Amino acid sequence: MVSQNDRPEPRKETFMQMLKYTFCPGITMKYFISLITIAQILTFLLCDIGTFAESKKLNPEYFLGPDQSVYKLFNMYPYDIVNSFQIWRLLTPVMLHVGFSHIVFNMITQIIFGSLLEQMVGFKHIAGCYFISA
Repeated sequence: MVSQNDRPEPRKETFMQMLKYTFCPGITMKYFISLITIAQILTFLLCDIGTFAESKKLNPEYFLGPDQSVYKLFNMYPYDIVNSFQIWRLLTPVMLHVGFSHIVFNMITQIIFGSLLEQMVGFKHIAGCYFISA
C-alpha cells in the first residue's frame, strides 16, 4: 500500500502552460511566427468587420468567413501592382483566410511547426522563407 508521503506532487502548471511547453516550448512574442500570427488574426477580424461595414452578410459557404468582395484590396492584379506601385499586394494574400476553421488550423500548424523551425534557423531566415514562399 502507498502511503501519503510516497505520492508524487501534482503538476502546478495551467492547461495553457502545458500546451505551450508541449507543442512550442521556446516561443515568445519576439518570434516572427508570433508576430505574423497576430497580424493574420487582426487581418481576419478586419475583413469580417469590413464585411459588416459594407452592410453585407458573412460568406454562407464558410463559418465566419468574410464576403469575398472585402478582399478587393488584397488581390494580386498585375495591372494594380505595376501601374499603381502597389507592391504590398504581393505580400498581403498570405494574410487572408476564407473562414474561421481555415485560420484556426493554419495558426495551430504555423505556431507548432513554425516556432520549432524558427528556433533552429532564426528570425531572419524564417521571415524570408515565409514571404518568399507566399
